Amino acid sequence: MHTELMRLPSRKEMVHHIITSFGRYWPKKGAVLSSLPIKECECAMTMCKPVLVSIDLPEWAANCGVGGALLIPSEACPGTGTPQWQEVDWWLAVFLLLEAWHERMWERAFGSVHSYSLRLKGWNGQIWDHAWANRIVLFLRRWSAHLHASPENELFGPLPEAEILMTHDVDAVEKTGAIRLKQSLFMGFNAFRAFFKGEWRRAGSNIKKMALFLSTGSSWWFFDEILALESAGAVRPCFNFSADDRPGTLKRLLFDPQYDLTEPRFIRLFEQLRARNALIGLHPTFDSWKSTELMEAQRLRLESACGVPVRISRQHWLRFAWESTLISLEKAGIELDTTLMFNDRPGFRASSALRWRPFNHESGKRYNIEILPSVLMDSHFYDYNPMTEKARRESISFWIREVESVRGQIALLWHPHTLSPDYGWKDGFMDVLACLGGEGSEKTLCT
Repeated sequence: MHTELMRLPSRKEMVHHIITSFGRYWPKKGAVLSSLPIKECECAMTMCKPVLVSIDLPEWAANCGVGGALLIPSEACPGTGTPQWQEVDWWLAVFLLLEAWHERMWERAFGSVHSYSLRLKGWNGQIWDHAWANRIVLFLRRWSAHLHASPENELFGPLPEAEILMTHDVDAVEKTGAIRLKQSLFMGFNAFRAFFKGEWRRAGSNIKKMALFLSTGSSWWFFDEILALESAGAVRPCFNFSADDRPGTLKRLLFDPQYDLTEPRFIRLFEQLRARNALIGLHPTFDSWKSTELMEAQRLRLESACGVPVRISRQHWLRFAWESTLISLEKAGIELDTTLMFNDRPGFRASSALRWRPFNHESGKRYNIEILPSVLMDSHFYDYNPMTEKARRESISFWIREVESVRGQIALLWHPHTLSPDYGWKDGFMDVLACLGGEGSEKTLCT
């Protein structure tokens, strides 16, 4: 599978971009890393599906990897065999992973996957299972200290704490007719799928849930409860609000949040969030992903309603294209976006847990906007891959512990309305909060 060549930066630009992007890992003497004896590979980059190679690490750096090894794209390996770690172009490996270069090439060839991993046909999902880019730069830090016969902290400064931002996309505050239809269809689909897998109990459970969802009424205003729970755990949350005031169409009724930010209850809520020092972000509409005009109009409307500047966002339904969405967000006045995640599975979409300014291959410079990737959301464990209580807790713990182990930066997403009995996902939210507050956690919260 081949596609149009995307221009990689020069070696000097690539190294500078990586050292700058991961600067939190070396608060002093980061330039020392550029002297590492890393071999440079000639790279044509015509494949838009990554082939991964496992590289065994030396004993003194084994814990930087997973099982003593790191997965890297084959473009960073010379020849056809499996090279030794000294033969790998580590700068190229980090760059290709951090910048999701293969996905961006895929997008140029076939269009955006709009955050559905299943559309990346034939991909090895291991590329999203760990923060490989972070692990590689931790290895480079270890290697450099090893060469200088110096303790890492003495040479580079101490490693940072992990930073985990708890976010909430406000998709609904009450169960509207459109929501009844949309969610019941999704439950019906899950029942249909379970039936043909022979999972009769799960199919019956989904049919029962669908019937209840259609017939019962419910308020989904859970902000007081969420704030109380997060305050107890010292979590500073970010709430992302939709702010579209265009006349409703059938498509927007089905796909976009439907609430009025000028209602008295929202005015009181914004006062409460400001007093709580919570972050307020924008949740741009389904059709806004490549429209600066829509994003900017919605941002300004939200600012008017909430009374504070809005510089954070996450696209509704994670509708995202690498070039057009980032450019549109940047022009619309957004400074930090947390959209980067898959709809259908948890994981590290850019093989990293890092807040950074991505590289713009068109201009040869970095975007002004920063990305903070998200690693998991509620529907991963309930809709897309229903789990037992034990499996869900283990999965949530796995993703959060990976972020902590690499001292990374990441966002988590839990929708407020899923705390309702209609969904019954509050237990998963409590699992997340328990994991964030667990003993021995190596993390801080974003401030």
